[in-house]
Amino acid sequence: MPHAQKMVRAYEEGVGNFKLWKQGYNRKLTISAAPQIAASVLPSLIKQFVERYPHIEVTVNITNSFQVGKDISDRRSDIGLTRMLPGQADVFYELIHKEKAVLVAPFSVGARTEQELLSSYRLLTNNHPVYWEDLLLQIKACYPHIQLLPVTQVEITKRFIEEGLGVSYLPFSMVKKEVENQTLSVILQQKIIPPSSHTYIVTKGETEEIKQFKHFVAETLTETS
Repeated sequence: MPHAQKMVRAYEEGVGNFKLWKQGYNRKLTISAAPQIAASVLPSLIKQFVERYPHIEVTVNITNSFQVGKDISDRRSDIGLTRMLPGQADVFYELIHKEKAVLVAPFSVGARTEQELLSSYRLLTNNHPVYWEDLLLQIKACYPHIQLLPVTQVEITKRFIEEGLGVSYLPFSMVKKEVENQTLSVILQQKIIPPSSHTYIVTKGETEEIKQFKHFVAETLTETS
């Protein structure tokens, strides 16, 4: 049975490589990405990467931040992009980008202050896997009567803000387009020290494709910071 299973795997790998060759690819890279990254910087990264390396077939799996490390550990993906440290002991991670979260409000509020917004709008929380617990302690100390509305998805959070349902703290990369299109505004902080959002790249092996993608991502995110 073990010999038969090995033969089947070799056959399936050979068929897969032949299909890639017919499509013009000779290498493959599978990426697991957290939704926060998939909804912000990932589309541009993938577009530029496949333009630079057209011979590499790229597959993207969108999964929650907690699952990214497990995907790499189980070898379901070659590379993981996540906003939180992986909990698996058999994977490697590297901090590739760091940015501040910003207070985001509807564009229609104009030049209102942090105090005015946090006193009159609900705060949309739980849309980032790391920083909300500590951030809420700080906000409640300054604005004890704040009303909270947990919204776990970033894209839904942004739509809620545009509709005037609340304000939130989000990494700037997630709202850059909306700020440029004047549907959302970034409000300067007064009392609240904004948290940092980290992006980690997670791997288990070190193939040539993985090296190229890691170098490309680090280079690209540095240029766009």
